Amino acid sequence: MMNKFLIAFLLLVSVGNLFAQNLEIKDIESFNPAFEKFELPGGPLGNSIQGILQDSIGFMWFASQAGLHRYDGRDFLTFNTDPNNPNTINSDYIEDIYLDSKGKIWLSHWSGGGLTSYDPDLGGFTRYIHDPDDPESIMANETGEIIEDADGYIWVSARTGISRLDPQTGKFKRFYHDTEDATTLSNQEVRGLYVDKDKVLWVATGMPWQVDTLGGLNKYIPQSETF
Repeated sequence: MMNKFLIAFLLLVSVGNLFAQNLEIKDIESFNPAFEKFELPGGPLGNSIQGILQDSIGFMWFASQAGLHRYDGRDFLTFNTDPNNPNTINSDYIEDIYLDSKGKIWLSHWSGGGLTSYDPDLGGFTRYIHDPDDPESIMANETGEIIEDADGYIWVSARTGISRLDPQTGKFKRFYHDTEDATTLSNQEVRGLYVDKDKVLWVATGMPWQVDTLGGLNKYIPQSETF
């Protein structure tokens, strides 16, 4: 039985190699892929794209360093911040863009910090800004990667740790690095967030120029809210 499987595998490999060689000989000269280039609004910063997603309607969204661009297949619509209008994005410098399970779009902001959500059903933005007098607000400094966990919490990384938002209450819980506590984050510089197929949240930390400290990988334990 093993020999039959081995022979079948070798035949598949041989056929695949012959096909690849035949494709290379006949088609390599005629292979000419085409790319359509787009010029987005906002000049060089508007064309510095940090993230891309497609929503349930089919719109394409592009997060840039000069605002949020929506593309309907024909035209671009750009959303920019307005300090006098709370129904705008928190900052034009968007670091990450994320689509949650309920269809909301989330934006993190490297310049200006904070978090913005967009509800397509209401057509409006909600800002989440650090308040030094409110320990349940988002942490200060630049924000980075965004992810949603299995319980519907929104996590956003920062240069000082992680903020976890409960969308039902609008309240945040902050997670920091504490050198005296081994159950906290191994480093304050959080660079990556990932939820695996077993619904486990993983946190990547550290920066290459921090020669005096190590980063490390962290696994979140929801029962104790530790790492």
